[in-house]
Amino acid sequence: MPRLLSAAFEPHNEPITVRTIPILDQRDYLPSLPGSDDADRLADHPTDSFDRPLQVLCISVTDRSNHKPIDGYSQAALAPDGLPLPRSSLLSFEEITHLAQQFVTQGVKKIRLTGGEPLVRRNIETLVAQLAALRTPDGAQVEIALTTNGSLLSHRAQSLKEAGLQQVTVKLDGLDEEVVRRLNHTDVSVAEVLAGLTVAHDAGFDNLTINMVIKRGVNEQEILPMARYFQGTGTTLRLIESSNVDASDKWCVDEVLSSADVVSRIHQVMPLVALAPDHASATAEMWGYAGADGQHDPRLGEIGVISSVSNPFCGICNRARLSAQGRLTLCSFATDSHDLASLIRQSGGVTDRQLQHQIAKIWRSRSDCPSEKRTNALVTERAHLALVGKASTLAV
Repeated sequence: MPRLLSAAFEPHNEPITVRTIPILDQRDYLPSLPGSDDADRLADHPTDSFDRPLQVLCISVTDRSNHKPIDGYSQAALAPDGLPLPRSSLLSFEEITHLAQQFVTQGVKKIRLTGGEPLVRRNIETLVAQLAALRTPDGAQVEIALTTNGSLLSHRAQSLKEAGLQQVTVKLDGLDEEVVRRLNHTDVSVAEVLAGLTVAHDAGFDNLTINMVIKRGVNEQEILPMARYFQGTGTTLRLIESSNVDASDKWCVDEVLSSADVVSRIHQVMPLVALAPDHASATAEMWGYAGADGQHDPRLGEIGVISSVSNPFCGICNRARLSAQGRLTLCSFATDSHDLASLIRQSGGVTDRQLQHQIAKIWRSRSDCPSEKRTNALVTERAHLALVGKASTLAV
């Protein structure tokens, strides 16, 4: 695992402007039906320019959150335009399900609902049930997952489980209330989140996951308490390298604590054993807690580390993202989007076949790998400075 050069960067606090790319020729707003060659290509699941398949669709169902900003942060600091989207602009559940079905025909096997905070969307269970009824072309069930801040989970866990939700991921960056609030700049209640996890477990979610983003100098002292708390509970703790970008489009490496250091800290107190990945596109490196015999004890559980900066996973990224307004983006760092909502809302609409063709066409043009480029640039910079005798401290 490479060690990266430490540097101080100014944080990038400017709002990001998302540019929408029309995906239809305005001279012929309704796309033509695919020809025979295109039909043959549609029979195969599309891959992008780096031969990455489309297998996971993350759907934002709202931009709203139930957490209030604190410490002088305005809502503008938490949302790109500073204001919630008008409800009329959000995709309806029927529109989301219709679009999701077209992605499933293109190879999507997993759908993850996100926000904002998805549990503030009224009757979200209805959407979960609709998505849970989807089937792949070979008849397999689509995995339905949800990422939440956890504060409303105690009220919705049972109904979500009954609707067909299969997996829940909760974002929690520590156990100390003040540390978590300072890191998120919102009125997070750790007690509410932990209560929600208990209810979710009792409702039958036996594969709960905690996502903890580690920011050097802010919440790294929470690593061991979090590991101890969730050890043996059946909940998997995933520790993620902070991956903020500065105004020069470089990693803010002074904020990063590498996954190697995180594993080392836990291993010194609670011995760990490396585990094989669950699947080829797994983004987390998995470690199991060792028993007295030095082997992994499944009763103690496991942790995962995601090396967003020190070892980015662009090469296996198989995810697309659909915004609450129906715009498709192909990377979490992308500034371009493709308007799918207009396709299904225009007078007369487009056929499912045409929509599938557009999705495949967009995915095949994908060439995003920004995290790898940033990391490679830092490694190159470090090597150059070392060569001229100017390398100093290491952050990652």
